[in-house]
Amino acid sequence: MALPQVKVTAIYNWMTGSTREQKLYCWDCLLFGADSGSWARDGYSDLGSLSKSAHRHQNASGHLRATIRLKTFGDTRIELQLDEQQCRGVIIDNEKVKRNRGILKRLINCVVYLGKQELPFRGHDESVTSSNKGNYIELLDLVAEYDSNLHTHLTTSTVFTGTSSRIQNNLISAVASVMTDSMKEELRKAPFVAVMLDETTDISNVAQMSYVLRYVTEDGIKARFFKYEDVTEDKRAEAIATRLLEFLRESGCIDKVVAQCYDGAAVMVSGLNGVQAKVKETIPLALFIHCYAHILNLVLEKGASKIRECKVFFSHLLAWPPFSAAQQSAPSYWMIFASIGFHGQLLLAVAEKTRELREVFEHIVDHHTEFDDETVHCSDGYITLLTSFDFSFWLKTFHAIFSYSDVVFQILQNKGFDMQFCLAR
Repeated sequence: MALPQVKVTAIYNWMTGSTREQKLYCWDCLLFGADSGSWARDGYSDLGSLSKSAHRHQNASGHLRATIRLKTFGDTRIELQLDEQQCRGVIIDNEKVKRNRGILKRLINCVVYLGKQELPFRGHDESVTSSNKGNYIELLDLVAEYDSNLHTHLTTSTVFTGTSSRIQNNLISAVASVMTDSMKEELRKAPFVAVMLDETTDISNVAQMSYVLRYVTEDGIKARFFKYEDVTEDKRAEAIATRLLEFLRESGCIDKVVAQCYDGAAVMVSGLNGVQAKVKETIPLALFIHCYAHILNLVLEKGASKIRECKVFFSHLLAWPPFSAAQQSAPSYWMIFASIGFHGQLLLAVAEKTRELREVFEHIVDHHTEFDDETVHCSDGYITLLTSFDFSFWLKTFHAIFSYSDVVFQILQNKGFDMQFCLAR
């Protein structure tokens, strides 16, 4: 096939040809055309309809767009176009980051609210069909009803929703870290610091040591709780004192400590080998002050324990918390006895729930096949104990005594009764 004459190609300056393929092509569409027509990719070979087909192609929208691209090619710098695209991408990313930060802020606010109100986070059943998914998720659902961004996030997000137990723990740890840093900044400015330690056993029967620092700021006296620490494995004075001194060094206030306050446990208050003596070896100015509320508790308990019958009574009474903590399936009020550390409160609780406790023990004995041998044995013994005259007599007697002492205990625990209050009185 012979290529068209020069006068035909001169009319259509976009026309070109291939001697190898023996076909005509549109140069503009070959370079910038988006469609694959006969003039762009396949080539044109029907010379009988050349003028008609060329005229129709020249007026086609695809050819016009390709021609415009060819004419303007090189007028716009590529790096400027890339910069513009990059700017648009940065704007989109910033909007996404701003939206995600808003979601995270709402999650943190919910964590802070529950912590401030001293409410538990998790629920027993957090599934979609549950009627109570726990305070954290229920609070998020409530906020989402009035917040379209949070609602969209909770219903559409597949990677991160912020409701899992791991995320809850991470958020709690992050909030605690920020609060600790703020308190350490207060400590850095405080001239004097007093440390208070107390050990308590939680519902899982784990001994935890609480660390509280009391110091003076421009706004007055502050008492700040810093942390709990598991001391189940080692409750010796040397181990506790080592942990305490390490905590004071980490807090940056070991050179400012002027007082230490503990309960009446021998491992804490002994002047020879107790915690207070070992702390004084490192911090000589750390004056030991006994907790007055615990002194009252110890006077009543230790004084009564000199009597044989009272000693036996309190030994039975103090065996209740560990036994209660070991029971997994029990009424809600049963857990009260597992979490009480103050003996007076334990006695008052037993006195008020005597009938309910007896019913629980009788249920365990009657359904002995559902419980282990030790639980059945202890329950049978507690039934006998609750029905005995001696135990009931001492329970009534000390219930009347502790009813008055508990009032004094609460007064001594009042934060208003400090040195400044006493001087003002």
